[in-house]
Amino acid sequence: VYIGSDIEFTSGLQVKDTDVKIVSLKNVVLTNNSNEPLFTVGTSTFSLGGSEYTLTLNGNNQAQHGVKVTEASFSLEKNTVITNCANSGVYITSADFTMNGGTITQNTAVSGGGVYVLHGTFVMNNGSITANKLSDDSASSGGANKHGGGIYIQNGTFTMNGGSITNHTEGIQQGGGIWVAETGNF
Repeated sequence: VYIGSDIEFTSGLQVKDTDVKIVSLKNVVLTNNSNEPLFTVGTSTFSLGGSEYTLTLNGNNQAQHGVKVTEASFSLEKNTVITNCANSGVYITSADFTMNGGTITQNTAVSGGGVYVLHGTFVMNNGSITANKLSDDSASSGGANKHGGGIYIQNGTFTMNGGSITNHTEGIQQGGGIWVAETGNF
């Protein structure tokens, strides 16, 4: 799918049982004006970016996640930005996430501001996870501890081959950049 202009969404998009790659033809912003994830991916192979132009997913500080992936495969490529999501930029459950480039920045969550992995695999080959923060919304988290400003791994595996994880300072109790629970692997 080629995107050639900015788009504002009033609801999230479902990607299921198909392979999809989204590439920008010029610098574009996809703005999510709902509290749903912009992309919910299930039983598919999904890829964002990779062209010479920047593709920005803007959660508008209300989207639940930029990309939510369940039982699927997701790759983030160069010149892609996931920003301003209210509950993790990328949320992975029972899925695989490969970050070959791009930036995940200025997202907020109770745990895992940039990336939250539950029962999945995250391989970071390149790119940047920076300036994500943890919220004070203890009511929605049942008073949970706030861990992993950049990345939170629970019952999953994180492999870092390259890239950077920086500047996660706001609201952190433990694991400013990365938090790997006892049930996770790094």
